[in-house]
Amino acid sequence: MQEPPPLDFGYLQVYLKRPDLTPYGHALIVLAYLQNGNRAQAEQALEGLLARRTERERTAYWEVRAPRWAWNDDRLEATARGLEALARLRPNHPVIPKIVNWLMQERRGARWISSKDTAAVVLAALALAKATGERPSEQEVQIRVNGREETLKVPAKGAELNLEGLRAGENEIQVIGSQRLYVSGSLSYFEERQYLQPEARGLRVARTYQKLTPRYDAKAERFVYERTPWGPVKVGELVLVTLTVRPEQGTLRYVVVEEPIPAGLVVVENDDSFRIAGVRSRYGDDYYGWNYWFDGREIRDRQVEFFFSYLSGPVTFTYVLRAETPGSFTALPTLAWMMYEPEVRGVGTIQQLQVTE
Repeated sequence: MQEPPPLDFGYLQVYLKRPDLTPYGHALIVLAYLQNGNRAQAEQALEGLLARRTERERTAYWEVRAPRWAWNDDRLEATARGLEALARLRPNHPVIPKIVNWLMQERRGARWISSKDTAAVVLAALALAKATGERPSEQEVQIRVNGREETLKVPAKGAELNLEGLRAGENEIQVIGSQRLYVSGSLSYFEERQYLQPEARGLRVARTYQKLTPRYDAKAERFVYERTPWGPVKVGELVLVTLTVRPEQGTLRYVVVEEPIPAGLVVVENDDSFRIAGVRSRYGDDYYGWNYWFDGREIRDRQVEFFFSYLSGPVTFTYVLRAETPGSFTALPTLAWMMYEPEVRGVGTIQQLQVTE
C-alpha cells in the first residue's frame, strides 16, 4: 500500500513572511512541516526561527511581544515549542543546553506557570530524550552548600534535596555529576507581618457597602431599590456590595476574586430581578445586555468567588446580601489573585457591620 503524498502546506510560506508572526507561531509552522513529512521546508523555517532567538552567555529563549501574563503567546511555551523543533531536527545543536538551562530556571517546583506551559515543556523534553537516546539512570552527585559537601545517590526518577541552614545574603550551591544532570531550585519562606494587612501586588481591590431601600415605581409597576450610605441595618433588610478590581500591570489572565461573607448576613443568590437605582441589571434588558465581565460566580458557605479569564482594566460589579442575625460582625477583606501566579494579588480592608433587631 502506497503512502499518501504529503499535504500541500505551501500557504504556510505566506505566514512565514508576515511581520507579525510570533515565535510561537513560527515554531508551530516548523513542527507542522515536519509532521507532514516536509523536512526541507521544516529545516528552512527552523533557520528563520533560530535567527529570532535571544541568546545569553548561559541561556537562550524566544522573546515575545505579548504581555507577561498572556496565554496565547508567552515566552515559556514559545521556547518549549522551539526546543521541540530543534530536538526533532537538530538534536545536537549547541544552543540546546542554553535553552534547557533557561527552562529549568523558569521552573517552579514540579511545574512551570500553567498546565499549558508545563505540557509544552514535557513534550519538548520527551522529544529531546528520544532524539539523543538519553535514558534515566541512577547516578552519584556531589552537593556543596557554602563549602559543606555531601554525596547523594540520585535514582532514575530524580530526587529532592532539602537545603536547610542557608544563611542570610548570598549562598553558593554546587551540584556536580559525572552524567547529564538537570537541576532546578525553588525557594519558599514565611514572612512575619500584620494579619490581613491591605496590599497591592499587581492588583488592587476595593469594596463598599450600601443599604437598599425599596421604592415602588408606579410607571414601571415594580419596586426599585434606592442606595443609601452605610449604617446599621435591620434584620431582613438588604445590602448592596460593590467590588472594584483594578489590574496594575496590563492585561491579566485567569483571576480569582474571593469575597468573604460576613457572619449574620447571607447572599441573595437569585438577584436577577432586582432593579437598583444607578446600577445596570446584570443581564441588561435582553440576552445581549450582559454587562458583567466575570465568567463565573460560585456562592459558598463562607465566601463568594468570582472568576475572570481576561482582565484588561478596572471592573466594578455587585451582589446583594440580606441581614438575618443581629449583632456586630467583621467583614474580612476581599482577596484577588492570579490562579497561576498567586504572587500577583491584592488584599482589601476589614470592615465592621452592625445588624439590629
